[in-house]
Amino acid sequence: MQSVPPAWPVRSAKPEDEAVVCALAAAAFHSSRFHVDPFVGPDLGAKIKSDWAKNFFYGLRGNRLLVVEDKKKPSGFILLIEGDERTVIDLFCVNPEKQGKGLGKALLQAAETPGKWIQAGTQEINHASRRMYEGLGYSVRETCWVLHRHK
Repeated sequence: MQSVPPAWPVRSAKPEDEAVVCALAAAAFHSSRFHVDPFVGPDLGAKIKSDWAKNFFYGLRGNRLLVVEDKKKPSGFILLIEGDERTVIDLFCVNPEKQGKGLGKALLQAAETPGKWIQAGTQEINHASRRMYEGLGYSVRETCWVLHRHK
């Protein structure tokens, strides 16, 4: 008999979620363009991602942030920029210790809005993210390179 995965609760972020969301952002990314750039590196990359998430709580980035809970504690989030016809996933992560359990899927499904398409971006080397998107029916529409120039 196959076990049924739990229904992960997803809700809108609250101001008191700021610290845990920022900590998740700092811990969850390892293959971002910042983390793999030798002139930026993992420590500054983690700070960039944490500050990126923090900007939502100050009204500076995104217009909706959803969190998924495990045992009543935020264990992942999805930061969205919503327009009239599409929703852009601006930042998306799940606690590394809880990945592969359906929390990301719950977040992505909660972010979907009828009549809008979702634009998601990820690093090519982020195989887990690509598998999740593709497993939910998403497909690659385009690829691009992001280049950094350091002086």
